[in-house]
Amino acid sequence: MDRSKKIEKILEIAKYKHSLDLTRKDSKRLNPHYLLKEISSEVDEVMEELSLNNIAHLEDELGDIFWGLIIAIEKLTAQGYIEGFDTILGRVIKKYEERIYSLKGDDGDYAIWDNVKKQQKLELEEERERRNAKIT
Repeated sequence: MDRSKKIEKILEIAKYKHSLDLTRKDSKRLNPHYLLKEISSEVDEVMEELSLNNIAHLEDELGDIFWGLIIAIEKLTAQGYIEGFDTILGRVIKKYEERIYSLKGDDGDYAIWDNVKKQQKLELEEERERRNAKIT
């Protein structure tokens, strides 16, 4: 199975898991704060497995972070907090294309990175203000 089919399969499983949580009325697993805390605890587990050089366990724990992120995105989308997975992917591509492709591979990269990051933060703030203006 190629990478895109694997990701589509994970998204399918996440949608099904979300529907189960809704059916069960599992308020804990529908809570975005709970989901994000779970991802944070998985990061701690990754750090532990990395320090022990447990490769199979490390890959498994990285998978748990990936799963936690996907399920959090599914639930946050369903609850109307965010637009969804495709929007996030678009933001990631834009953000890191702008940051990475402007680098030269020398010591000046740190200043370039900081400048691009500052510009991106301004753009995000402008977007937030436009969205808030539409609401009021």
